Amino acid sequence: MDNSEKIVSSAVLEPGAGTDTAGGGAMPVFRRAGLTLYVDLALASSFFFGAFVLSWQTFSYLEPIAFKPEVWFQADIGRVERVLTDRYSGFHERSRIHPLFSLVDTPIVYGLMRVGGLDATTSIQLLIALVAGLWATLFYVCCRLLLPTTWDAILLTALGAASASFLFWATVPETFLFGSVTMLLCAMGAAIYDRRPFGSVGLGALAAISLTMTVTNFMAGVFLLLVCRPLRTAAQIAINAFFAIAILQIVQNLIFPEARGMLDLRSEARFVFDRSSGGVPDKARAVLSHSVVMPEIQTPIEFDTKNMMVSVQTSPLFSAGLWGKLGTALWGTLLIAGVVTLASRWRQAGRAVQVCALVAVAQLALHLVYGDQTFLYSLHYMPFLLLVAGQSLYGKHATIGRVLLAALVVCCAVNNALQLIEAKTLLS
Repeated sequence: MDNSEKIVSSAVLEPGAGTDTAGGGAMPVFRRAGLTLYVDLALASSFFFGAFVLSWQTFSYLEPIAFKPEVWFQADIGRVERVLTDRYSGFHERSRIHPLFSLVDTPIVYGLMRVGGLDATTSIQLLIALVAGLWATLFYVCCRLLLPTTWDAILLTALGAASASFLFWATVPETFLFGSVTMLLCAMGAAIYDRRPFGSVGLGALAAISLTMTVTNFMAGVFLLLVCRPLRTAAQIAINAFFAIAILQIVQNLIFPEARGMLDLRSEARFVFDRSSGGVPDKARAVLSHSVVMPEIQTPIEFDTKNMMVSVQTSPLFSAGLWGKLGTALWGTLLIAGVVTLASRWRQAGRAVQVCALVAVAQLALHLVYGDQTFLYSLHYMPFLLLVAGQSLYGKHATIGRVLLAALVVCCAVNNALQLIEAKTLLS
């Protein structure tokens, strides 16, 4: 066991009465000392309120310029606003791709409007800010469970909040933030399962939750099942989870008359191997780099509205200025180091890290095929890329990794904020 793994054993895990040997080695039951628990609660709360304020303020800064149809990286912002505020909107038909988004989120906005007396925009802004805070809290918990020290978790969570993906998508009305939360729950569930295994009902519930916001996010739930159960059992639980969501969609269809069932994906066919998305290198850059460090922002013409939009689909690496160039180099170094470290300790890494790696690879494969604005989906893969890169904090070069990570947080915070201002300026 290397020094970093000793740290995680002494600071996070305390040997208990139960162990789990299914993952290739004994795993002590998860148990925290009282002081450490209070520190973690304080840090998680701090990240919640920090992300809440960041989301709230940035929403106000961008609205209404970035909320015009299809201008913000081709996002469906207006469509999502209508779904959240109008029970009878025809846009509820998007439930074929976002199975329970209407059922889960629209009643919250209705409640804020009818009971809280807020206007529609403020209600949506409050919902987005609350979910942004929840995302930051869940991501911190995942980092705390998967990384060697508390400082590592703080740094990686700060990087998540400073990333291009979070700054550009946790601040506007879209579905991706909600979907990212459901996927992080699967990673957290795998980390808890490593320490205290729980039953198939709990695993099935997490898998079902991963399907609620976006159909393709079900991959996170499926990978969770595959690392925790034999193949045949995992397949049965996945089928049960899918069936449960289908049943809930029947309830949703009664409340929202325009809602549709899952998997009517014919209209999405045009986004498969879409030539306007560029080639494989363009998509790979958007997944592996642009989701963390924002490159130069371009202004192509959107093919449906014929209006100018902001995009980074064909933006090259190292194109955003000094902070962006330095950040891109640091991020590339950490990601490569994380992949190499993870490959060398795959069996010892635990189920949660395996789930994160599998999701990252599957998301990369998906978006090499689907979508013409790859950055649009970045909240679905950015946190898992960060958790894979965080594996570089294990081993004899962990101290160097921490220095690089701290520098990367600063670079991302400055570069991505400047690029956000530039995006608004271009649309103005």
